[in-house]
Amino acid sequence: MKIYRVLFSAIIILLSVNSHANSNTTIVEQSGVGNLATADQSDPTIDNNLIIQSQTGNNNSAEAIQTVNSSQSWIEQIQTGNSNTVVASQEETSSTVILIEQVGENQTAESTQLITTNTVGKIYQEGQLNDGDIFQADVISTTGFLFQSGQSNDGLVRAAGGESYSGSLMQTGTLNIGVVNQLPGISYTANVVQNGTGNRATSIQTQGESLISEITQMGNDQRVFLLQQFNENSYAQASQSGSDNISTIRQEGEFMNINTIQDGTLNEIIANQDGATSSVFAQQSGMDNFMEILQSEISGNIIANQIGDSNIGMILH
Repeated sequence: MKIYRVLFSAIIILLSVNSHANSNTTIVEQSGVGNLATADQSDPTIDNNLIIQSQTGNNNSAEAIQTVNSSQSWIEQIQTGNSNTVVASQEETSSTVILIEQVGENQTAESTQLITTNTVGKIYQEGQLNDGDIFQADVISTTGFLFQSGQSNDGLVRAAGGESYSGSLMQTGTLNIGVVNQLPGISYTANVVQNGTGNRATSIQTQGESLISEITQMGNDQRVFLLQQFNENSYAQASQSGSDNISTIRQEGEFMNINTIQDGTLNEIIANQDGATSSVFAQQSGMDNFMEILQSEISGNIIANQIGDSNIGMILH
């Protein structure tokens, strides 16, 4: 077993650590400007691994990689400063966590987990102009969670292939963009929550089964786009509270259900279903609202409720 613990305080630090064999532990702590930390726990097929990297300063970059047949692994990377970049990757592991925390501006965080079971990927970002990306593929009972607080941040939570997956994105502030994209899978859940002004939320689920997609927005000038395509047994919900919000939902497949709620003024709802055994519930409360609902195929059920002035409702079966 090899244990590395490095503590530096300097203006410029370049550090690369490579751990081998079983039961590896790598800990890197840096304080300064222009730092680089790389921890790679190389294969021959590793077990009981731990990587912790902490950086304080500007222009930092940290990369931690654990690959093939790693078990009980943990990656934790914490950065405080500006222009930081973090990349973390895990493959063929179970019951492990990737945790990334960043505070500052112009930061980038990427978390990748491939062929994993009972794993969690988490990214926390506070500040402005930050990019957060969680990608999980061929996973079982896995969770991806991305939290961003500030202004003009981009958040992306992606999943491709697997079963019993939950992807969540939470953003607070203004002018943030949040996207949850889930490709073929079973028992997928997508959850987007935004609180502020001028935020944009998108949830896309395609070629899956037993899917749930929920978007909640609180504030003004918000936009929701929710797409479920070529799925079976899917549920979509968009809830907006505030003024001048727009919600657009489209579903294609079988056994679908849409539930959308708006509370405020100058709101707009567009719900489109194309499939069998569909159901739509749409509710607006406020003034000068617009609603358009279109269903095709058979066994459709629509309930629409508008309360306020100057509302327009268009429903086609």
